[in-house]
Amino acid sequence: MRKPIIGLLLLVCMAFGLGGCFNPGGLSDELAVVVKEMDAQYPQFSFGNGEEAYRMGYNKKDMPVFVDTDKAFKQFTKDYKDAIDAVKQQYDLSPISKTNWEPYFTYGWQLITDDEALRQKASEISAFFDYYENSFKKSY
Repeated sequence: MRKPIIGLLLLVCMAFGLGGCFNPGGLSDELAVVVKEMDAQYPQFSFGNGEEAYRMGYNKKDMPVFVDTDKAFKQFTKDYKDAIDAVKQQYDLSPISKTNWEPYFTYGWQLITDDEALRQKASEISAFFDYYENSFKKSY
């Protein structure tokens, strides 16, 4: 009778151990929680025209994060639509989404164009996602 119980316990332990393998990108809700307000005099953290959606603070790892990542993402895709579309077209990417933003993070700063304003805006795509990912990825 002991062997089936030991086998069952072993299976349960393995299931919990493997559960960590299925946590894509080390997602963690606790990293999205702002524990300290950000001083408003840091212009390097500003996007768009200073909309409330881009308000930032620091998480428990003292990393800059958006207070509301959903609101920030939604506002960003509106404000930077032209740059997002240019990156999408140049690098043949799938439409941007909350699950498909990483290629835009990678290629945003690499946009090749003669339009300096568009190039600058595209580089801000990478900057935005550099902060956006702080709410989800563990820093090692």
